[in-house]
Amino acid sequence: MAFSYAILKSNSPPKGCLIFLASGVLMLKKIFLLPAVAMLAVFSLSAQEAGYIIQQASSALVRVEIYGDQGGLKASGSGFAYESGARVVTNAHVVESAYYDDSLRIVLLQPHIDGSEQLEAVILRFDRDLDLCILEPSAPLSGVLLPAADAIPELTDFVWVLGFPLGQGFKATPGSIQAVQDVTGFGKMLDLSATVAPGSSGGPVLNAEGRVIGVASATILGYNFNLAIPVRSLRSFTSGPAGRIQVSVNTQPHGARVFINGRYKGTSPLDMDLPGIPFNLSIQKDNYQEYHAVFDGSEDLDLAPELTILRPDEVRVTIESKPSGVAISVNNRELGETPLVITESPGKKLRIRGNERPYRSYFEEFYVSGNEAEQTIVLELDK
Repeated sequence: MAFSYAILKSNSPPKGCLIFLASGVLMLKKIFLLPAVAMLAVFSLSAQEAGYIIQQASSALVRVEIYGDQGGLKASGSGFAYESGARVVTNAHVVESAYYDDSLRIVLLQPHIDGSEQLEAVILRFDRDLDLCILEPSAPLSGVLLPAADAIPELTDFVWVLGFPLGQGFKATPGSIQAVQDVTGFGKMLDLSATVAPGSSGGPVLNAEGRVIGVASATILGYNFNLAIPVRSLRSFTSGPAGRIQVSVNTQPHGARVFINGRYKGTSPLDMDLPGIPFNLSIQKDNYQEYHAVFDGSEDLDLAPELTILRPDEVRVTIESKPSGVAISVNNRELGETPLVITESPGKKLRIRGNERPYRSYFEEFYVSGNEAEQTIVLELDK
C-alpha cells in the first residue's frame, strides 16, 4: 500500500500526524517532524494583478465529490484542469474509494462559476505511491492551468493555494515556500506557510505568475506544516506509460526487507512497478549491514546487491542431541539437558560434554563463529 491509513473517529486527531486533506474521511500517518523556520514572502503583486491571476485560474478549478450508489456523499476534495480541459488532476487518496469500487460515482462541480454544469468523471490514471490521479470529465473545462519549470522553488517564493476546503466554496489562500521537507515514505514535498484544510487535497499550488508548482496534499496537525507534491512529480506522472519503470531486487542472501523512500515494499527477490522519478532504495536484513542507494528513475533496474554480514556482539548457540535429554556441561559448567540455548561471544572456545546412560560420554570443542548470529551444535551419542 502506498499509505498506512487510519480513519479518525473524532474531531481531535493526535498532534503531529500527517493528515491527507480529503473532506469526509481524514487519513493520517505519523511521521518524524523536523524543525523548520517560518519565512515571510516578499512580493509586489498589485491587487489588480492578483485578482486577474486568480480569476483566470478559477475556471480550471473543480470540487471533486464521491457519491455512493444510494446518492450519499462519501468524500470530497479539489482538482484542476492541467494542460488540457479534458484532463483533471487530483490526489489519489481523494478518489481512492471510487478506484476500488465501481458502484461509486465521481462528480466534478464548479460552484464558484455561475451556470456551470455538474460533470461526471472517470479515472484515467491512478498512482498511490505518488498520491496523484488523472480524471477525464464528461465535458472539457473552459480553463486550463500550465506547469511551472521543474526546479524546486526558492524559500520565501510567493504562492497561492487554491481549492475547496471543508467541501465548501472556492478559496484562494496566499502564502510562501517556507521549506522543502524530505518526508519519510513520500520523498521531497513543498512546505507552505499558507494554511490548508481537509477538502483542499488535489488543489493546485500556483506561483506569482499563475503557473502550477505543486499539488496540495497533506498537513500536520498542531504544526505549521502544509505539504504539496512538487510539479516535477506531476510532470512525470502525466507523461504517459514512459513515466513508470520496472525495478527488480534480488539480494544475496534472499529474504531482505526492501524499502522505497522509506516505504516497505516486500522481501527479496522482489519485482516492483515504480513511478519514473528519483527514489531512495534501502534494504534491511537482520545481522547484515543496511544497504542504501539513490536512483534517478530514468530506466529499468535489475539489482543484485550482496549484503555484508555484521559481526555480532553475541551469538545464540543452540545445543541439540540425538537422543534428546542429554545432560550438558560447557567449560565445566552444568547447564541442563538438551535441547538448550546459550549466548556466547564470537571466537570463544566451548568445551562441550554430554552424558546420558547407557550412551558413551560425548566431548567436543567448538569455536563460536563471528559470521553468524545463530549457530547450532548437534551431539550424536553412541552406545
